[in-house]
Amino acid sequence: MDQAFNILRNAVRFAGIIFIVVNLSVKVVVVLVILVLINAVIEGKLKDVSLDMEKAPVERRTNYLISMIEDFSYGKKIRLLDVSEWFSKNVRHYLNISQNFYKKQMSSINKSQYIAGITNLLQELFTYSFLIVRVLQKMISIGDFTMYLSAINSFSSSMNDLMKSCVEIKQFEGYYGALKEYLDVPITMNTGSYDVPEAPYEIEFKNVSFRYPGQTEWSLRNINVKISDNKKYSIVGENGAGKTTFIKLLCSLYDPTEGQILLNGTYIREYDYSQYMHLFSTVFQGYKLFSFSIKNNISFGETEEDARVIEVLKKSGFGDKLNALEKGIHSYIHKDFEEDGFEPSGGEGQKIALSRALYQDRLVIILDVKWSRETSCAYSACS
Repeated sequence: MDQAFNILRNAVRFAGIIFIVVNLSVKVVVVLVILVLINAVIEGKLKDVSLDMEKAPVERRTNYLISMIEDFSYGKKIRLLDVSEWFSKNVRHYLNISQNFYKKQMSSINKSQYIAGITNLLQELFTYSFLIVRVLQKMISIGDFTMYLSAINSFSSSMNDLMKSCVEIKQFEGYYGALKEYLDVPITMNTGSYDVPEAPYEIEFKNVSFRYPGQTEWSLRNINVKISDNKKYSIVGENGAGKTTFIKLLCSLYDPTEGQILLNGTYIREYDYSQYMHLFSTVFQGYKLFSFSIKNNISFGETEEDARVIEVLKKSGFGDKLNALEKGIHSYIHKDFEEDGFEPSGGEGQKIALSRALYQDRLVIILDVKWSRETSCAYSACS
């Protein structure tokens, strides 16, 4: 859009000046146009966005490795496995690859600037020579010389800017093509519009099967189960049995490959996605705690009284640790922003994650965790 408006602005300016330059000589206009077009064509060929597209995956790998090195949560693993040098070696490897892309880009930019410098020099030599000859031949006055020189420079500048904008718009096609491909990915998640009904609820898995894309094995096959209000269910199985997949299907994070999931007899895809999602509070095995205060990790800025946050923390078994923290629920997790932030243990982190689920006060609470003493406490807290 910036370049499009720039084209309009320069087109208006260009149209106003061209009458003055044409009045001097049509040949001048032809020569200037040819020089500008040569510069634009060469610049368009040299500034290739494909290099940006090629280097993006390399930069993602580099940034990922650097983030691992900088992330304190990986510090113990890196030291215990003694792989710091391995990480550094990989970072250097991908930085070197990136540097090759940068060299190619700078080489193209330099060539483009050289061409632009040469065409500008030729343009000025031609302009001054032509006007000086006209003055010596007494075809124009010194005052006309100044006017025409200014007009020609403005003409050339406007046309250069106009052509550069056209070249940049052409270059953006490469980026836009990738963006359009992403935006055109079909929406497969729940897009219904029905309001979720009032309780009581019954959720039914009806011949539900799920297979991950590109896999031949089924994660779940022909699951039939009904989940009713005011009951507790335990789903047990070996690693890889599909327990977490079952939960993600239940929460509508995945769609079944086959079969349907019904809420009170209606296919869940028919319901408003946000309303359906708000039925569930879930603590996944891979829960995440943010570098905010304990309170913000639980309430995320909602204007609840501190007492409500403290209540759910005590309910989750975090009360003793909370009393030991000088700033209480205003203590920061991790040390990214506060030097006196604290690092929760695995069990403490799980209790905070559970507190977050309890705070949301949803009708269904799901604990996707390995059984432990903390899990036992959490199960009691959800009663």
